[in-house]
Amino acid sequence: MNEDLSSEPILQSGATSPTDTVLPKGYPTTDQLSLSRATAIEVVRAYLQAWNDHDGVAVTRQFAPNGTYVDPTLPGPLSGEGIAMHVAGLVAAFPNLAFTVESMSVDADRVTLQWRMRGTNTGPPPGATKPTRGTCDLPGVDLINIGSEGIISVVGYFDQKTFIEQLGLQARIVPRDEWPLHFGTSARTDLENTTVPGG
Repeated sequence: MNEDLSSEPILQSGATSPTDTVLPKGYPTTDQLSLSRATAIEVVRAYLQAWNDHDGVAVTRQFAPNGTYVDPTLPGPLSGEGIAMHVAGLVAAFPNLAFTVESMSVDADRVTLQWRMRGTNTGPPPGATKPTRGTCDLPGVDLINIGSEGIISVVGYFDQKTFIEQLGLQARIVPRDEWPLHFGTSARTDLENTTVPGG
């Protein structure tokens, strides 16, 4: 059975600052849920709070020993210290990074989380040399599987093109590099010189 928890987000009861995890109105208490579903929601709540606390180690702590995280910006799944480093890099790029929950549905140990990420790029973004100072307001979805030892996997989905353009950058679509070819961009200037070189 899926439980749709969507509605207008509010601060979770007991939150003391805007960086505390924002959860949907009507968020059920653990005594309203079966043990497995209650545990799943508690793990997700701690996971989101760790992100909003900008604490990569605490984010990693919510994962099972072999738990993995992946999103569209990554070449493959991360685990362990790799997850903490990913959090640190994103927080460095967006020092005011904050996530709010727009909806959450729980089916036993599987959680579908619809979120919105907000922040201003005042630090060096991954793959770039300097901040753009663009403001991010990005919707996304995480599919989270939870086991007895913590999060087994998080698979995140969001629109990379929207993310890049919100930062004031331009997305260019080029074919995948395959040896011996390398695709990229180039520029040409016409000097209107018709003299043949060496002539």
